[in-house]
Amino acid sequence: MGVKNFTVQFHDNKVIYSPGQPVNGSILIELEEPMSMKAVKIKFSGKAQVSWTETRSTGKTTYTVRYSSREQYFKEEVSVYGEGSVGSFANSEELPAGQTVFPFQFILPPTLPSSFEGAHGHVRYLIHASIDRPWHFDPKTKAAFTVLDTYDLNLETDARISPTAEDSKTICCWCCSSNPITAMVRADRTGYVPGEFITVNATAENGSTRKLKLTRASVVQKVRFMAVAPHKKTRTWRKSMADIEGPAVTRRQTIQWNNERIQIPALPPSELRNCNIMIIEHYLEFRIVLPRMSKDLCVKVPIKLGTVPLQGITPYSQLPPTMPPPGGEIPLQPTTTAPPAQPPPYQSRLYTYHPLNPFAVPPPSYMAVAGGEVAIKDDDDNDHMMGGQSFAPQYTYYDWSQSAFTYN
Repeated sequence: MGVKNFTVQFHDNKVIYSPGQPVNGSILIELEEPMSMKAVKIKFSGKAQVSWTETRSTGKTTYTVRYSSREQYFKEEVSVYGEGSVGSFANSEELPAGQTVFPFQFILPPTLPSSFEGAHGHVRYLIHASIDRPWHFDPKTKAAFTVLDTYDLNLETDARISPTAEDSKTICCWCCSSNPITAMVRADRTGYVPGEFITVNATAENGSTRKLKLTRASVVQKVRFMAVAPHKKTRTWRKSMADIEGPAVTRRQTIQWNNERIQIPALPPSELRNCNIMIIEHYLEFRIVLPRMSKDLCVKVPIKLGTVPLQGITPYSQLPPTMPPPGGEIPLQPTTTAPPAQPPPYQSRLYTYHPLNPFAVPPPSYMAVAGGEVAIKDDDDNDHMMGGQSFAPQYTYYDWSQSAFTYN
């Protein structure tokens, strides 16, 4: 069709923004030969969408119900060439062969939810571009970018509270019940940022005569998707995003987890503030895996994942682990072995990072969400879409290997 290249390019490859910031970039069109066209259009959009289907039966009839809801945060379209444009391209009808670049700038609204890609919904920010060719299929391209709502844990009154949960159950065998199996778990606090470690203390008490297979601690993400059509309904999704395992518990035995650590991967901020059709929750789950035919004993405590870490937290190096921390599964940014004599401090609105400060919080970086890219095909995409087929939001991540808070 003569279009060799049609892409959205972000200025300085910046693809992560905060609400209220300008998004700068350009549309690149490379043609093999001159092309007649009505216009080149760019559309900026931000929206949340929830959708899933359920099968229903009435007598011998089976049908599918689609549940959905949608929020539009912004949508703006401009013409940069041909009809509707201004300047030297206003009356143009043929784009010459070779490369043509159309710069753009769009200022984001001051209040937006963070980008999110979930099982039954998403919050997605896109830049679309299209070449309007009458009586032809319109070539299209698009690119997604990440918007991050600042979630400051220092403003949360319960972020420093150490949550605890306990529960027990019995195993039934024929007509008899065992003595109780009890689980207790405690996290060192409630508020964390991705990259930090949750310090887990737990007890697993086996009062039964059966061996319990293993114990496990997990960081769990739970999402509630809320549809409004054809009527209100909620679907819940949950998944373990990181976990560590402990030993089995033999009969009449009690085991202790003492300052075990589980690292939080790159995940979206809790709550998904400013979105009314999805809610994200995170919690620490401690599980005792029971014998077959018995439901596992599970206790959980809520945690909050933010983008700005708590000030003045206890250095990790004061809490030596009894199990080795996970390693190698999360790529870390390169570091230098010999910092300069007077390294520049990292300034933020709430704290200062200085590499020579033994209690320094490491500087924030960004990492693609745990789980990687997902397809982002829209209903109005055609077979001539030339970009933006997949996307992984990036979230704030604190590399604790650059801080004295880690183990040596």
